[in-house]
Amino acid sequence: FLLGAGFSRAISSSMPTLDGLSKMTWEAYSLKSGVAPDVAELLQTDIEEALSYLLLSKPWIREAEQLRHRALFLEFSQVVASVISRQEHDAIAFKHADVPPWIDSLLRFWHQNRCTIVTLNYDTLIERFAREFRPDPANKDTPCAPWHLYPAYLTNSASRSSGIWNSAPFETFRILKLHGSTNWFYSGRDSSHGEAIYYTCPTGPAAFWTKAGQFEEGQDRASVADKYPFIVPPIFDKTPLMTHESIQSLWAEAANALAATSRLFVVGYSLPKSDRAMRYFLKNSLHPNATVEVVSRGSDLVPRYQEALPHHKDRVAQHFAGENAVQHLVASLAKRRR
Repeated sequence: FLLGAGFSRAISSSMPTLDGLSKMTWEAYSLKSGVAPDVAELLQTDIEEALSYLLLSKPWIREAEQLRHRALFLEFSQVVASVISRQEHDAIAFKHADVPPWIDSLLRFWHQNRCTIVTLNYDTLIERFAREFRPDPANKDTPCAPWHLYPAYLTNSASRSSGIWNSAPFETFRILKLHGSTNWFYSGRDSSHGEAIYYTCPTGPAAFWTKAGQFEEGQDRASVADKYPFIVPPIFDKTPLMTHESIQSLWAEAANALAATSRLFVVGYSLPKSDRAMRYFLKNSLHPNATVEVVSRGSDLVPRYQEALPHHKDRVAQHFAGENAVQHLVASLAKRRR
């Protein structure tokens, strides 16, 4: 499965689009007067393009300005993480009383089939719902904590402040977050390519509003209070974040999964022409005989995928479109046997 922003929007309309995220991030930033007009315009219209520009090494400007751009990148990364977390809270508050049954069905399908989930989203909605997903309803223990879902080369932030008592390894689905996550943290240095990326463990929707759940999440966040969110703008340029060893490992693992799959479900991702990295990545990694199922509200994405994947032109289809495209996909998957 390859997930884009449309997947999170299917869970809750409170999750922002790129335009919405750009506007909310700019509104939440408190030092607007110190931002150059050209950068300010970019930040208000396309936050991912703006982060890419700020992180880019620009030989036409002086070193002092380069450092200002680097500082802005770190500051806006924090604001982006804060805005997305706030929208997640709204989504959880809305869903707390009535979690859509399709979420549990989708997690069950992923778990039973040991799926690989490649996501371009920064949010932690999957991790939150997975914390309270139980493959065996009779067993109150949940196997889908982040240390089961994330690759082993990411580090639990609890290791910085206390011992870790994780359960034994459990076979379930995997999450590969190619663009980082709001709950991943690093030093912020531009020479960080070999350092550990720490992740915090989001609580589930039910636990989120309890004192114990808030204490647990707050304690995790406190252990990385000296660090910055690890958010990778979706760019092709080799920035320090794209060359980080763990990110390269994530992309390599995702490429291996694509090379081995017979069917790729693309959910809520429009494959824009500007995202050259993903276009080349899919074209060069996807198994030559794999079928591609596009799942989106819009019904006009098949030609775009056929153009980007010429060797799979006859294997691209869209059977699930419209407002409830994701729900219809999950209903179809639930009818299948493992």
